[in-house]
Amino acid sequence: MKIIGLKIVTTNENYQSVKDQKDLWERFFKENIGDRIPNKLNAGEVLGVYTDYESDYRGKYSFVVGYEVANFNNLPKDMVGLTIPSAKYASFNNDEQITIDVKIGKIWQNIWESQIERTYKFDLEVYDLKTFMSTNPIVDIYIGIK
Repeated sequence: MKIIGLKIVTTNENYQSVKDQKDLWERFFKENIGDRIPNKLNAGEVLGVYTDYESDYRGKYSFVVGYEVANFNNLPKDMVGLTIPSAKYASFNNDEQITIDVKIGKIWQNIWESQIERTYKFDLEVYDLKTFMSTNPIVDIYIGIK
């Protein structure tokens, strides 16, 4: 899977990632970044990708917001291209009718409290754009596992 998007480096320490990711999502939508991403395969799904883990979820990592693409041709200079290799993933979601930020927080809390053995290579959040700002957003999180 190939992804093009905006990238930040952040950490969960002192909830820094909450602020950093919120700012990145706001920029992504406010500046219509998605419209500048070439070769999109599914414009109805936006992705949040976690990678470059320094150690585990407590260390620094990279976070990319973008779209799956067919190739990296015409990659915008202010964006990155990521290739996510095939791997084994565990899927997590939440069917409660709650806002996206609360839903994501609850899903990640379940992941952190679980006993799964994570690889800390790539983790993905897949958002349905039609429901993104609704009271029942659809999001699936895929965690790379051993």
